[in-house]
Amino acid sequence: MKTARILLLITLPALVAAAAGIVGMLLIPDLPAMLAVHWGVDGSVDRLDGIGSYVAIVATLVPAFVLGAALFSISPLRHGTSSFYARTVVGLTTWFGVFISLSMFLGVLAQRGVADPATLPASTVLVPLLIGFVVALAAAMLAALVTPRLPQSTGLRADAAALPLADGELVYWAETARSPRGVIAIPVAAIVLIVVLFTVVGLPMWATLIVALFLASLLTMLSWHVVVDQRGLTVTGLFGFPRLHIPLDSVVAAAPIEVSAVGEYGGWGVRFGRSGNWGVIARAGGAIEVQRRSGANFVVTVDDAATGAGLLTALANRAH
Repeated sequence: MKTARILLLITLPALVAAAAGIVGMLLIPDLPAMLAVHWGVDGSVDRLDGIGSYVAIVATLVPAFVLGAALFSISPLRHGTSSFYARTVVGLTTWFGVFISLSMFLGVLAQRGVADPATLPASTVLVPLLIGFVVALAAAMLAALVTPRLPQSTGLRADAAALPLADGELVYWAETARSPRGVIAIPVAAIVLIVVLFTVVGLPMWATLIVALFLASLLTMLSWHVVVDQRGLTVTGLFGFPRLHIPLDSVVAAAPIEVSAVGEYGGWGVRFGRSGNWGVIARAGGAIEVQRRSGANFVVTVDDAATGAGLLTALANRAH
Protein backbone atom coordinates (compact mmCIF):
# COMPACT_ATOMS: atom_id res chain seq x y z
CA MET A 1 0.00 0.00 0.00
CA LYS A 2 2.81 2.42 0.88
CA THR A 3 4.61 1.56 -2.37
CA ALA A 4 1.46 2.35 -4.38
CA ARG A 5 1.07 5.71 -2.60
CA ILE A 6 4.72 6.62 -3.30
CA LEU A 7 4.41 5.65 -6.97
CA LEU A 8 1.27 7.79 -7.20
CA LEU A 9 3.14 10.77 -5.75
CA ILE A 10 5.96 10.19 -8.27
CA THR A 11 3.61 10.10 -11.26
CA LEU A 12 1.43 13.08 -10.30
CA PRO A 13 3.85 15.60 -11.91
CA ALA A 14 3.33 13.77 -15.22
CA LEU A 15 -0.37 14.60 -14.99
CA VAL A 16 0.48 18.22 -14.18
CA ALA A 17 2.69 18.42 -17.28
CA ALA A 18 0.09 16.77 -19.49
CA ALA A 19 -2.57 19.21 -18.24
CA ALA A 20 -0.27 22.18 -18.91
CA GLY A 21 0.30 20.89 -22.44
CA ILE A 22 -3.41 20.47 -23.11
CA VAL A 23 -4.30 23.92 -21.77
CA GLY A 24 -1.48 25.42 -23.82
CA MET A 25 -2.88 23.81 -26.96
CA LEU A 26 -6.27 25.36 -26.21
CA LEU A 27 -4.61 28.78 -26.25
CA ILE A 28 -3.28 28.31 -29.80
CA PRO A 29 -5.99 30.50 -31.45
CA ASP A 30 -4.92 33.45 -29.26
CA LEU A 31 -1.18 32.98 -29.73
CA PRO A 32 1.08 34.41 -32.42
CA ALA A 33 2.32 32.05 -35.14
CA MET A 34 5.82 32.09 -33.62
CA LEU A 35 6.65 32.40 -29.92
CA ALA A 36 9.65 34.06 -28.30
CA VAL A 37 11.65 31.26 -26.68
CA HIS A 38 15.08 32.77 -26.03
CA TRP A 39 16.57 36.15 -25.11
CA GLY A 40 20.15 37.32 -25.60
CA VAL A 41 22.42 38.94 -23.04
CA ASP A 42 21.13 42.36 -24.10
CA GLY A 43 17.58 41.35 -23.15
CA SER A 44 16.23 41.18 -26.69
CA VAL A 45 14.59 38.17 -28.33
CA ASP A 46 17.08 36.19 -30.42
CA ARG A 47 15.03 33.11 -31.18
CA LEU A 48 11.43 32.35 -32.16
CA ASP A 49 9.77 28.94 -32.31
CA GLY A 50 6.34 27.44 -32.84
CA ILE A 51 3.94 26.11 -30.22
CA GLY A 52 4.97 22.59 -31.23
CA SER A 53 8.20 22.73 -29.21
CA TYR A 54 6.24 23.73 -26.10
CA VAL A 55 3.82 20.84 -26.54
CA ALA A 56 6.67 18.40 -27.20
CA ILE A 57 8.50 19.35 -23.99
CA VAL A 58 5.60 19.85 -21.60
CA ALA A 59 3.09 17.26 -22.80
CA THR A 60 5.53 14.59 -23.97
CA LEU A 61 9.10 14.79 -22.68
CA VAL A 62 8.31 15.82 -19.10
CA PRO A 63 5.70 13.04 -18.55
CA ALA A 64 8.10 10.55 -20.15
CA PHE A 65 10.88 11.60 -17.74
CA VAL A 66 8.60 11.39 -14.70
CA LEU A 67 7.13 8.04 -15.69
CA GLY A 68 10.65 6.76 -16.36
CA ALA A 69 11.63 7.76 -12.81
CA ALA A 70 8.58 5.87 -11.50
CA LEU A 71 9.52 2.72 -13.44
CA PHE A 72 13.12 3.00 -12.23
CA SER A 73 11.87 3.21 -8.62
CA ILE A 74 9.50 0.23 -8.68
CA SER A 75 12.18 -2.37 -7.98
CA PRO A 76 13.84 -0.53 -5.04
CA LEU A 77 10.44 0.22 -3.51
CA ARG A 78 9.27 -3.39 -3.77
CA HIS A 79 12.51 -4.95 -2.54
CA GLY A 80 13.01 -2.46 0.27
CA THR A 81 14.74 0.90 0.31
CA SER A 82 15.08 3.89 2.62
CA SER A 83 12.48 6.56 3.28
CA PHE A 84 15.13 9.08 2.24
CA TYR A 85 15.32 7.47 -1.21
CA ALA A 86 11.54 7.54 -1.65
CA ARG A 87 11.29 11.17 -0.53
CA THR A 88 14.20 12.20 -2.75
CA VAL A 89 12.64 10.63 -5.86
CA VAL A 90 9.22 12.08 -5.07
CA GLY A 91 10.66 15.52 -4.37
CA LEU A 92 12.87 15.66 -7.47
CA THR A 93 10.20 14.43 -9.88
CA THR A 94 7.67 16.85 -8.38
CA TRP A 95 10.07 19.78 -8.67
CA PHE A 96 11.06 18.92 -12.23
CA GLY A 97 7.53 18.32 -13.48
CA VAL A 98 6.00 21.39 -11.84
CA PHE A 99 8.90 23.74 -12.63
CA ILE A 100 9.16 22.93 -16.35
CA SER A 101 5.39 22.78 -16.87
CA LEU A 102 4.46 25.91 -14.92
CA SER A 103 7.32 28.14 -16.09
CA MET A 104 6.82 27.24 -19.76
CA PHE A 105 3.03 27.55 -19.49
CA LEU A 106 3.28 31.01 -17.91
CA GLY A 107 5.81 32.02 -20.56
CA VAL A 108 3.38 31.00 -23.30
CA LEU A 109 0.43 32.61 -21.52
CA ALA A 110 2.32 35.93 -21.36
CA GLN A 111 2.43 35.97 -25.17
CA ARG A 112 -1.32 35.59 -25.62
CA GLY A 113 -2.62 38.28 -27.98
CA VAL A 114 0.87 39.72 -28.64
CA ALA A 115 1.24 40.98 -32.23
CA ASP A 116 5.04 40.84 -32.41
CA PRO A 117 6.69 38.49 -29.89
CA ALA A 118 10.14 39.64 -31.06
CA THR A 119 9.59 42.88 -29.09
CA LEU A 120 8.88 41.18 -25.76
CA PRO A 121 11.24 41.95 -22.85
CA ALA A 122 13.31 39.32 -21.04
CA SER A 123 10.94 39.57 -18.05
CA THR A 124 8.49 37.59 -20.19
CA VAL A 125 10.53 34.49 -19.38
CA LEU A 126 12.35 35.53 -16.19
CA VAL A 127 9.17 36.09 -14.16
CA PRO A 128 7.65 32.69 -15.15
CA LEU A 129 10.97 31.00 -14.33
CA LEU A 130 11.02 32.59 -10.87
CA ILE A 131 7.37 31.75 -10.15
CA GLY A 132 7.84 28.23 -11.49
CA PHE A 133 10.92 27.67 -9.33
CA VAL A 134 9.27 28.86 -6.11
CA VAL A 135 6.00 26.98 -6.67
CA ALA A 136 7.85 23.82 -7.73
CA LEU A 137 10.10 23.98 -4.65
CA ALA A 138 7.06 24.33 -2.37
CA ALA A 139 5.30 21.46 -4.16
CA ALA A 140 8.41 19.26 -3.89
CA MET A 141 8.77 19.91 -0.17
CA LEU A 142 5.09 19.16 0.42
CA ALA A 143 5.24 15.98 -1.68
CA ALA A 144 8.34 14.77 0.18
CA LEU A 145 6.68 15.58 3.51
CA VAL A 146 3.57 13.47 2.78
CA THR A 147 5.60 10.55 1.40
CA PRO A 148 4.97 7.62 3.76
CA ARG A 149 7.87 6.29 5.81
CA LEU A 150 9.24 2.89 4.86
CA PRO A 151 10.51 0.19 7.24
CA GLN A 152 14.28 0.40 7.65
CA SER A 153 16.84 -2.38 7.70
CA THR A 154 18.49 -3.13 11.03
CA GLY A 155 21.51 -5.14 12.06
CA LEU A 156 24.72 -5.75 10.15
CA ARG A 157 25.51 -8.35 7.50
CA ALA A 158 28.90 -9.05 9.12
CA ASP A 159 30.20 -9.27 12.68
CA ALA A 160 31.35 -5.96 14.13
CA ALA A 161 34.81 -6.40 15.67
CA ALA A 162 36.06 -3.34 17.55
CA LEU A 163 39.74 -2.41 17.49
CA PRO A 164 41.44 -2.13 20.90
CA LEU A 165 41.32 1.47 22.04
CA ALA A 166 42.68 2.96 25.27
CA ASP A 167 40.64 5.42 27.32
CA GLY A 168 41.30 8.95 26.13
CA GLU A 169 43.34 7.79 23.13
CA LEU A 170 42.93 10.11 20.13
CA VAL A 171 42.72 8.38 16.76
CA TYR A 172 42.23 9.37 13.15
CA TRP A 173 41.74 7.17 10.07
CA ALA A 174 41.30 8.36 6.49
CA GLU A 175 41.12 6.78 3.06
CA THR A 176 40.10 7.80 -0.44
CA ALA A 177 37.29 6.02 -2.29
CA ARG A 178 37.59 6.46 -6.06
CA SER A 179 35.62 4.97 -8.92
CA PRO A 180 37.41 3.12 -11.76
CA ARG A 181 38.62 5.26 -14.67
CA GLY A 182 36.04 3.75 -16.99
CA VAL A 183 33.24 4.91 -14.71
CA ILE A 184 34.70 8.41 -14.38
CA ALA A 185 34.90 8.64 -18.17
CA ILE A 186 31.10 8.22 -18.51
CA PRO A 187 30.01 11.71 -17.30
CA VAL A 188 33.02 13.32 -19.02
CA ALA A 189 32.04 11.79 -22.37
CA ALA A 190 28.38 12.66 -21.72
CA ILE A 191 29.24 16.34 -21.13
CA VAL A 192 31.13 16.58 -24.42
CA LEU A 193 28.38 14.75 -26.32
CA ILE A 194 25.56 16.86 -24.86
CA VAL A 195 27.33 20.17 -25.51
CA VAL A 196 28.07 19.21 -29.13
CA LEU A 197 24.56 17.83 -29.71
CA PHE A 198 22.78 20.83 -28.16
CA THR A 199 24.96 23.22 -30.14
CA VAL A 200 24.28 21.42 -33.43
CA VAL A 201 20.50 21.35 -32.98
CA GLY A 202 20.51 24.99 -31.84
CA LEU A 203 19.00 24.58 -28.36
CA PRO A 204 19.30 27.60 -26.02
CA MET A 205 22.68 28.06 -24.35
CA TRP A 206 21.09 28.09 -20.88
CA ALA A 207 19.68 24.60 -21.47
CA THR A 208 23.10 23.37 -22.60
CA LEU A 209 24.80 24.85 -19.54
CA ILE A 210 22.24 23.42 -17.10
CA VAL A 211 22.64 19.91 -18.48
CA ALA A 212 26.43 20.21 -18.67
CA LEU A 213 26.67 21.47 -15.07
CA PHE A 214 24.40 18.66 -13.89
CA LEU A 215 26.60 16.06 -15.55
CA ALA A 216 29.73 17.75 -14.21
CA SER A 217 28.29 17.56 -10.69
CA LEU A 218 28.26 13.78 -11.04
CA LEU A 219 32.05 13.85 -11.05
CA THR A 220 32.00 14.98 -7.41
CA MET A 221 30.28 11.70 -6.55
CA LEU A 222 32.95 9.46 -8.08
CA SER A 223 35.80 10.32 -5.71
CA TRP A 224 35.36 10.61 -1.95
CA HIS A 225 37.42 11.30 1.18
CA VAL A 226 36.43 9.01 4.08
CA VAL A 227 37.37 9.90 7.67
CA VAL A 228 36.76 8.14 11.00
CA ASP A 229 37.58 10.11 14.16
CA GLN A 230 36.08 11.28 17.46
CA ARG A 231 33.25 12.99 15.57
CA GLY A 232 32.10 9.83 13.79
CA LEU A 233 32.18 8.97 10.09
CA THR A 234 32.52 11.77 7.51
CA VAL A 235 32.39 11.20 3.75
CA THR A 236 33.15 14.20 1.52
CA GLY A 237 32.92 14.57 -2.26
CA LEU A 238 35.77 15.49 -4.60
CA PHE A 239 35.28 19.27 -4.28
CA GLY A 240 34.12 19.26 -0.65
CA PHE A 241 30.52 18.60 -1.62
CA PRO A 242 28.40 16.62 -0.93
CA ARG A 243 29.36 16.11 2.70
CA LEU A 244 27.74 13.22 4.54
CA HIS A 245 28.28 12.86 8.28
CA ILE A 246 27.22 10.09 10.67
CA PRO A 247 27.67 11.43 14.24
CA LEU A 248 29.32 9.08 16.72
CA ASP A 249 26.32 9.14 19.08
CA SER A 250 24.08 7.73 16.31
CA VAL A 251 26.40 4.80 15.53
CA VAL A 252 25.52 1.40 17.01
CA ALA A 253 28.30 -0.55 15.30
CA ALA A 254 30.15 -0.86 12.00
CA ALA A 255 31.46 -3.83 10.05
CA PRO A 256 33.41 -4.53 6.85
CA ILE A 257 31.37 -6.02 4.00
CA GLU A 258 31.67 -6.73 0.26
CA VAL A 259 29.27 -4.96 -2.12
CA SER A 260 28.38 -5.12 -5.78
CA ALA A 261 28.01 -1.58 -7.13
CA VAL A 262 25.73 -2.52 -10.02
CA GLY A 263 24.08 -5.67 -8.64
CA GLU A 264 23.09 -4.23 -5.25
CA TYR A 265 22.98 -0.48 -5.85
CA GLY A 266 22.45 -0.09 -9.58
CA GLY A 267 25.50 2.11 -10.15
CA TRP A 268 27.88 4.58 -8.54
CA GLY A 269 27.56 7.71 -6.42
CA VAL A 270 25.08 8.28 -3.59
CA ARG A 271 22.95 5.17 -4.06
CA PHE A 272 20.13 3.23 -2.43
CA GLY A 273 20.30 -0.57 -2.25
CA ARG A 274 17.69 -3.30 -2.50
CA SER A 275 18.20 -4.18 1.18
CA GLY A 276 17.19 -0.69 2.28
CA ASN A 277 20.76 0.48 2.90
CA TRP A 278 22.00 3.68 1.35
CA GLY A 279 25.37 5.33 1.05
CA VAL A 280 28.35 6.19 -1.13
CA ILE A 281 29.19 3.55 -3.72
CA ALA A 282 32.37 4.46 -5.59
CA ARG A 283 33.16 0.93 -6.78
CA ALA A 284 32.55 -2.74 -6.10
CA GLY A 285 34.47 -4.46 -3.30
CA GLY A 286 35.17 -3.71 0.34
CA ALA A 287 32.96 -1.27 2.22
CA ILE A 288 32.04 -0.11 5.71
CA GLU A 289 28.46 -0.76 6.78
CA VAL A 290 27.24 1.42 9.66
CA GLN A 291 24.27 0.44 11.79
CA ARG A 292 22.60 3.63 13.02
CA ARG A 293 20.29 4.13 15.99
CA SER A 294 17.60 5.40 13.65
CA GLY A 295 17.16 5.14 9.91
CA ALA A 296 18.63 2.83 7.31
CA ASN A 297 22.15 1.43 7.53
CA PHE A 298 24.82 3.53 5.80
CA VAL A 299 27.42 2.00 3.45
CA VAL A 300 30.60 3.50 1.98
CA THR A 301 33.03 1.63 -0.28
CA VAL A 302 36.63 2.26 0.72
CA ASP A 303 40.02 0.54 0.91
CA ASP A 304 40.97 -1.08 4.24
CA ALA A 305 37.32 -1.15 5.30
CA ALA A 306 38.08 -3.57 8.17
CA THR A 307 40.28 -1.00 9.93
CA GLY A 308 37.82 1.84 9.43
CA ALA A 309 34.86 -0.25 10.62
CA GLY A 310 36.74 -1.60 13.64
CA LEU A 311 37.85 1.87 14.71
CA LEU A 312 34.35 3.34 14.27
CA THR A 313 32.86 0.52 16.37
CA ALA A 314 35.47 1.06 19.08
CA LEU A 315 34.82 4.80 19.19
CA ALA A 316 31.06 4.20 19.34
CA ASN A 317 31.45 1.69 22.19
CA ARG A 318 33.61 4.14 24.16
CA ALA A 319 31.18 7.01 23.57
CA HIS A 320 28.21 4.99 24.81
